[in-house]
Amino acid sequence: MKFLFKLNLFIIVILEKFFLYYFAIPNDLLSIKTERSIHLEIAILSARENFKKRNAIRQTWFQNVKFLNQQFQSNQIPIRIDTHFILGSQSCQIHPLNRKTLYECSELIECDSLSNKSWLFELSTLKSQNNYRPFKGFSIKIYRRILIYRIVIRSSLIKILKTVNVQILNALNKKKLFEFVIKQNENLEDQNFYYVNVNISFEVGSILLFMIDHNVPEAIFDSLSTNNECAMEILRSYDNHINDYESEPFNPNQHRFLLNFEWQLDSNIESNNNSYHHLWQQKMNQLNVQLLNEFNTFGDIIFVDLIDVYRNLAEKLLKFFHHLFQFQKSNITHVLKTDDDCYLNVVQIVRMIMENSDSTFTWFGSFRKQWPINYYGKWMENVWTLPWYPSFACGSGYILTNDLIKWLAINHDKLYAYQGEDVSMGIWMTAINPNKIEDNRWICGTEIETNVDLKQALTVPQLDPEMMFQIHQMFLNS
Repeated sequence: MKFLFKLNLFIIVILEKFFLYYFAIPNDLLSIKTERSIHLEIAILSARENFKKRNAIRQTWFQNVKFLNQQFQSNQIPIRIDTHFILGSQSCQIHPLNRKTLYECSELIECDSLSNKSWLFELSTLKSQNNYRPFKGFSIKIYRRILIYRIVIRSSLIKILKTVNVQILNALNKKKLFEFVIKQNENLEDQNFYYVNVNISFEVGSILLFMIDHNVPEAIFDSLSTNNECAMEILRSYDNHINDYESEPFNPNQHRFLLNFEWQLDSNIESNNNSYHHLWQQKMNQLNVQLLNEFNTFGDIIFVDLIDVYRNLAEKLLKFFHHLFQFQKSNITHVLKTDDDCYLNVVQIVRMIMENSDSTFTWFGSFRKQWPINYYGKWMENVWTLPWYPSFACGSGYILTNDLIKWLAINHDKLYAYQGEDVSMGIWMTAINPNKIEDNRWICGTEIETNVDLKQALTVPQLDPEMMFQIHQMFLNS
């Protein structure tokens, strides 16, 4: 491992000498006059295990930064650029197979046995003590492979309803997967219950939408509870429509139940255990050693105090801003946030900052407007209640001026961390409404607008290490 770090360091030294020979700073950049000193901090959000991505950046556009700093210093231009990777100080100690999702550090509850279990499907939410609002569906996240073998309803209900139609849909695309009908006098009856036998299996990670066509009198609901957290989780409640934006997060304290889904774990699936916990701990210990070597070798990493998973990105960003001012770096005039899969055209970025050096209370970026929220998956939003986010700069690159950075640093412990750092920034900024400078040269995704010359782009996102070198060579050739 030490050999690899020494090899990377050797490569970087060779590249520095290469840049001194081939890379020339544009004359017009040296001729731009700026009376204000500029201190740009480039913050690259990176996952702890992304060694290859960080090394690709060190061997490509980091070299441009080093050369620019040398040129600014030798020409007595008051500009300084610092670059740091921002990492969480801790890894998630839960093995990925034992987590609810790969995006958070939340452990699955262990199922005690493979015995049959009941899942009480709930159809109404409590508004007040005697007032119920009927719901007709719920979305479910499946954490373990299960078999649903029976759907049960009280005889007293079926005598009133006559017929109950049950649909199971894919919650993501609303495609119908299964449909069942329970009718009075047609289905099996056993001790005051009607039931229909089914045989449905669902894979881990499935997100399902259960909709029931009913018109249930409010007075006949029973107050029941369910305990299925080891295998599934109810995510959202649906009213009369399957539109996600009309649904709401499930509240287990305000619901009543109608149908009973009886299920069991697939007998071919082993019960959750800690058999691989030891191996995961070994891997995390090795990761810590690698990170310590990387930190000591390059000195370009800032660790912030949190568990480094996707769901903590917004908190990671806030803690970084707090770190800047906690350690007396208040002379920073601009912060550029980017990700470790993005190539930065630092010459063009510095030119843009110099041309706008008098700007204050300003946010530079390419802004997404009325971006719809996601109700499921990696970007699932559980807190923001509107169907779209406030305007926010795409995360491949944006710049904040010093006054905005200070406000974020001062309020870092008061601002709520939403599901992603970029949408969170948009929500935070609505409180102070900064000036926004729109520039489509901050490329947001893999699809580049036809009116953007890639060689003039400020950032190129979503690159693997090999593509990072290819883009770098393109800029060198230009």
